[in-house]
Amino acid sequence: MEATLGLARSLDHAFTLAQTLVIAARLYHYMGDVGRVRRVIEEANDISSHHGFPLFVAEATVWSGWADVMENNDPSGLDRLQAGVEAYRASGAEMFVPHHLYLQGEALWHLADGERALASLAEARRRASAFGDLDHQVEALRLSAVILASHSGGRREADDLLREAARLSREQGARQLSVRVAVSRAELAREAGDPTLFDQAIAEVQDVIRDLPEGSSSWEVNRGRELAQTT
Repeated sequence: MEATLGLARSLDHAFTLAQTLVIAARLYHYMGDVGRVRRVIEEANDISSHHGFPLFVAEATVWSGWADVMENNDPSGLDRLQAGVEAYRASGAEMFVPHHLYLQGEALWHLADGERALASLAEARRRASAFGDLDHQVEALRLSAVILASHSGGRREADDLLREAARLSREQGARQLSVRVAVSRAELAREAGDPTLFDQAIAEVQDVIRDLPEGSSSWEVNRGRELAQTT
């Protein structure tokens, strides 16, 4: 991604660079790197504000609010995130609304508001399904399962959601998403203190990782390998 950003900067084309920076924020979010999200989104906001790209300003507002919640536990970041979502939707754009609602759910969960987080994720799932956004259907299902198991003790329902997430990720051939879902299932089984479920989940993690290209490495793959070593 850094090489791509370097190329975008070399073009001396503000719109292309702003768009590439927003795309980078999505990638760094997937990698769990809040610091890099903040860095690229601040640059995207500066460029977009200067050149008058309101849609990218709205997205930058979403991301900066999310980063403030995740990095600083700042509840006012949630207000900025929601203002960014409203500004984005006011433009008539819908494409990334499921992702924005997922980010809102993630931020609410980070602030320990499980009920509102689940409501936001349910809306993210509904919109993602209508839009054909399978990636964020899977991620909203996965995080909803984590919240249900941790917040309300709904482990059976959580397992059903994870099975649905696993099915969707397999159908679209999204191997990294499959690993992420399997890792969440293993972590929840371990937290529940159920060795049988944990062993089953670890076997699923190992099966999914085995299907990846040799040398694959990512946060979820490394976490899956760590969990497998605890058995």
